Parts: sequence; structure tokens; C-alpha cells
Amino acid sequence: MSLNLTKELHRYFKFTAFRPGQDVAINHVLNQRDALVVMPTGAGKSLCYQLPALLTQGTTLVVSPLIALMKDQVETLQASGKAAIFINSSLSTSEQSERIRDMKDGRFQLIYIAPERFRSGAFSSALSEVDISLFVIDEAHCISHWGHDFRPDYLTLKNVISSLDNPPVMALTATATVKVQEDIIAQLGLPDCEKIVTGFNRPNLSFEVEYTLNDNDKRLELGKLLKKEPGSTIIYAGRRREAEEVAEFVRIICKQKTDFYHAGMSAYERNRIQDAFMNNEISVIVATNAFGMGVDKPDIRKVIHYTLPGTLEAYYQEAGRAGRDGEPSRVILLYSPDDQGLQKWFIENSLPTRKELTQIYEVIKGAEEEGLVHINMGYLERTTDLFETKIRVGIAELLKANIIQDLGDRNQMLNFKLLPIQKLDLSENVREIEKRRRYRHQQLDQMIGYADSSRCRRRFILEHFGDKGAADAERCCDVCLRESSVSGKKTAANGEYSEVEKTALIILHAVKHFKREVGRSRLVEVLTGSRAKNIFEYGWDKTKHYGRLQHYTQTQCKDYVDQLLKQRYLKLIWKDYPLLKLTLEGEEALQKLAPIPLDPKETFVPALSDSPTRWVSGVSSTDQVTLALFRKGLSAGEIAGQRNLSARTIFTHLSHLIESDLVKVVGVVSADKVKGIRGAIKVAGMPALKPIKEILPDNYSYDEIKCVVADEMRQVKGIAN
Repeated sequence: MSLNLTKELHRYFKFTAFRPGQDVAINHVLNQRDALVVMPTGAGKSLCYQLPALLTQGTTLVVSPLIALMKDQVETLQASGKAAIFINSSLSTSEQSERIRDMKDGRFQLIYIAPERFRSGAFSSALSEVDISLFVIDEAHCISHWGHDFRPDYLTLKNVISSLDNPPVMALTATATVKVQEDIIAQLGLPDCEKIVTGFNRPNLSFEVEYTLNDNDKRLELGKLLKKEPGSTIIYAGRRREAEEVAEFVRIICKQKTDFYHAGMSAYERNRIQDAFMNNEISVIVATNAFGMGVDKPDIRKVIHYTLPGTLEAYYQEAGRAGRDGEPSRVILLYSPDDQGLQKWFIENSLPTRKELTQIYEVIKGAEEEGLVHINMGYLERTTDLFETKIRVGIAELLKANIIQDLGDRNQMLNFKLLPIQKLDLSENVREIEKRRRYRHQQLDQMIGYADSSRCRRRFILEHFGDKGAADAERCCDVCLRESSVSGKKTAANGEYSEVEKTALIILHAVKHFKREVGRSRLVEVLTGSRAKNIFEYGWDKTKHYGRLQHYTQTQCKDYVDQLLKQRYLKLIWKDYPLLKLTLEGEEALQKLAPIPLDPKETFVPALSDSPTRWVSGVSSTDQVTLALFRKGLSAGEIAGQRNLSARTIFTHLSHLIESDLVKVVGVVSADKVKGIRGAIKVAGMPALKPIKEILPDNYSYDEIKCVVADEMRQVKGIAN
């Protein structure tokens, strides 16, 4: 096709020049060739398919995984007069039907859909009547088992492309390692696909890791970060409940206009909050990874990860939402070694075991009528007690093993045909799943390696993606900035050290030379000369470091250890529990006997007496807010309304408080129901809730059962102590 692309670029988008790689990608698809485009977030991937869509006859179909992405891009296109639309679950059934009719009539140049839309037989039938001139797969890493956000529905795209007579395909992603790039091409069946990789460096982003010891420490650091610079901020949390609670902290304590966003909210609420953020009505949004893909807000000055992501690819993709306008922006990870426990849980609860694969098959088989199965996801979840993601992966494996045949979705029902088998053999599937499980753990190890690294973080990221280009940046990362600031540091003059400087070196020396690795508590006990029984039982009193800091209280000594952790002279490594180890900076400081500036007055400053987060020992800040309101006489429902949280979240808080003996169970659950639930517990046992619920009448809720189980746990602990 002979076109002046620069002229067309200005005509449709008012830009005067292409960014690197855009014109190459556009030329490929205009010449009917497949392309895999790998560009960093903010580099203009969407233009690579939007301009060809406007220059060619027919319809460009864009497969996109998130409603937020579709909504933002479609609204931008429509505002400039482009014929674009999305079809997804946020629309009513009548709206979807109307848009599908318009699609068949060829009224749109670009149509955005989610991959699960292809499970609808009605949609697939309608699509067969549409002239698809370009098939676009955004966030293409979702098709790879080796990527950071695998989605089983992406695996159907190869067959969809074939059913549409193989139109040109453009797959796009910002975060794909070389291994993932090759897998994308293989999974889509595009052996002649051209790879267009422009590099991964974002020079305007500064990468930082703030070492935090616990949740309270994280909130203190978060408060400091939100006070510093103006501009919009995204805070990423690992779970829905955590997003809600952090948003509450930011709103009440940090006095910032904020809201939370996650997949458990209604489409209306997600749209409302996204619009408020885009229009600067709120300055901070606290979200799970359900928010952000393709959201083109240029002035995001900070992206803060409150929770450790599971992969470096996910982290870099989310980090890339900062500074899309090219202005300096900060990317900060609040890292606590304990966070990896959540990610390990995610890994185990996204990939089915052999037993769970068999269980999924048996439930599907049990619903068979005359060789056909009509079943909904809710029934599968209730019957198997598995998460939807794990069930989706399990179904994908059964399809791959030719045990079932997918007949598409209709009226929210999954439809399958059982294929004849002599014996249920899932051995190959299980081997492949275990391989993926090991790989996911390796990805988590890489993410932890980044957080623990003592070398340039930008270079660490670029090497991970196979980018050998320059890691140039004016403000690179906290490691490089720290190195430049301490490059002239010397040893103490004439060997004279202050008391706290001696203390720092004693702590580092002890960690390095203990014969056994120790955690924070054991180190403090040994250094302060604790007389605890286990110190003598295990011979810690025989070490030369025993009692070296006995002039400090354990609280003071622990504070110094924590300061060394925050300053990155020490780090925590996770084995069965967190253990202390010297960082490279710690090794160097010990070798040079460098004076380390510890603050003898640094202690935690409690919240004001009227603050809802005033601390009670051993209880999280969010549970304490609920406790304060409960003691004022508010019910769980009233507390949920006042805190803008779900009732289920409030009942979870109350269960924690019951187990801690701060709330009596009969204050939350009626005495009659407590008695009934305890009777069911005697039959079903603890702590799983589902077997208890199945014994009880329908008017007993999971929330009530959870609270009574918590009280039983409190009593068990009391006996054990």
C-alpha cells in the first residue's frame, strides 16, 4: 500500500512524527504481514493498530483483557470522531445485542472485545459475517504460560483467527522476555511473524525500593511518600481487601482524595472511580492489578507497589504507567520479605493439582445428559471449592487432553461434549503444570532478587528482558543515587567511633560470624544477654557476641537492627522464617569499619489519641478502626457503611478481634446461632467453613460461622498456653 504514513498520522492524530518502531509495525500489517510488537508502556503501542484500522476497509478487531483499557481507549477514539466501540460484560444484554447488530452492519472501524467473548456461540456466529481486516491481540503475554498474567481464554485465539480466514495479526505487549515472545508466536501459530522490539528503557522513571519490616512500617513510609511531590499516584495492592484498607488509610490519615478499584466492584463503580481519577477529582487510586492496562493518564508522577508483585514482568508493566508524558516520575516498591507468602499462595491457587483436575472432570461428567454438559461457573466453584482461575486452567487442560470438547457459552452456561476415553490419563498435563509451577516460583525469586539487589535496578530490569542497550537515565535508581552519595565515605577519624557507630558494627559483625543464621528476635536476645531458657538450651550464651549490647533494652537493640535493615546494610532472607544476612553494603561497611549513622532517638511515633489507627499491640490498624466503631455500638453492617467496606471484610476484622479476645462472640452472633454453630463444629471439625455450613440451615451465614470458629480458636490457644 503506497501511502505517506507521516501525512496520514497528522491527518488522523495530529502528530508530526512517529515514535520508534511505530511506522515499521504499521507498514507490516498494511502489507498483510503478521507482527509481534514489544514496546515499553507509554511508547504508543495502540497507535500501531489504530492508524491501520483507519486506513483500511473492513473492521479491526481488538482483543483486550480489561474493561478499563477498552473504556479509556474507545472514549478517546470517539472523542476525535473515530468509529470505535467495545462489547463487554459492563453492558446490558440489550446494549450488547444492539452493538453486535451494528457490528454485522459494518458500522465500526475498531471493535474492542474481551477474549471470553469468543465463548459465546451467538457472538462467534455474528462475527463470521464481519469483514475483519486486522486481528489485534493486546497484552499478548496473556497467551503464554510463561508470561506473568496467563489467561486460559487467550488459548482459543489461534482457532478464532483460523475461523476468520487468517487476517493479518498484530500482537502487542510491553513486558515479554525472549522466552515469552517466542511462546506468543507459537501459541498463535504465526511462524512468519515479524518481531518488532524497540527496547525497554524508560529514562524518565526512577526506580526505588523502600525496605519495610511490617504493615505499620509500610503505612508510615506511604504517608511520607504521599507528602512529597504533587501529581497523580497509583498504589498497587495485592488483594481486594488490602486495596480497600490502604485507600481508607490514605483518605483518613494522609488526607488525600482517594478511592479504591478492584475486580470485585460493579462495572458502574469501576467506571465512576476510573473517570474520577482520569479527571483529577481524586489524586490517588489504590488498586489491584485489575486497574491500569492501557489507561492513558499522562501525569502519573508516582506508582507505588504496596505489595510485592509475583513477577518482574508484572512489576515493570505496572510501573510503566508512571510518567507517560515523559516527565520525571518515581516508581517505588514497599518491600517486606513477608510479602512473598501471598505470592506463593497465588501460585498454588492458580494451578490445579492432579487431584483437582480429576475433581473438575468428575463434576463436569456428573452433569452429563445424553453426552452433553450444560453447567455454570458458579456451580463448579461451589462443588469443587476451587477458585475460578484454577477451574479455567483445569478446563483448558481437559480440552488440551481431548477429554472434553468446548461447545461455547450460552446464557451464562458452559457447554461441553464429553469425548470417549478408555481411561482418564492426565499425566502429561500434570507434568506440564508442575513445570509451570516451578517456573512461577522462579519468577517470584527473580522479583525478590530485584528487591534485594545491591546493584543498579534499571540494569537489572533491562537484563531480565534481554535488552543490552544503554541504561541511561538522569535519576536512575536508589542504589545508584546511594552509591554516588556515599562514595566519599571514610572510616572514623583516628579510630574514634560514637556509641551508636560501635553498636552498628557490633550488630553487623554478629550477623556475619554467627555459626547459625538468625532472625531479628534471636539476634536481639543474644546481643542483649537474654536469660530466656532456650538461649541456654541451644548454647547461644557460649557465643562471643552474647551480652555485647546488654546495656540496651531489647526494644532499643531491635530499633538499631531495624535501622540497619532500612538503610540496606542488612536484609531478610526467607527460609522457614525470615533470617538476617549482610548486604554488599553491609559487607563493605564491616570490612572498612565505616561509621554508620544510626539515630538513637528513632522510635515509632504513635498516632494521635483521636486517630482511628491508634495502635493496640498485636492488632492491625484496620482491625482497630473496626474495634473502635464496634465499641461505640455500631453493627457490622453500620461499620461497613461508615468505612465504605464490604460487610464480609468487617466480619473478617471482627473474627480477628474475637480470636484476640477483644470482642465477645455473642456480641456479634446471637447466642442461639453460636450454640448451633458449635454443634456443627463438633461434627465437621475446624477450621474449614464449608463442611460446617453444609450441616447448618440456610439462615446461618459464612460470616457468622467464621466468627464462632475464631472463638473456638481463641479457646484452643488458651488451653495450649
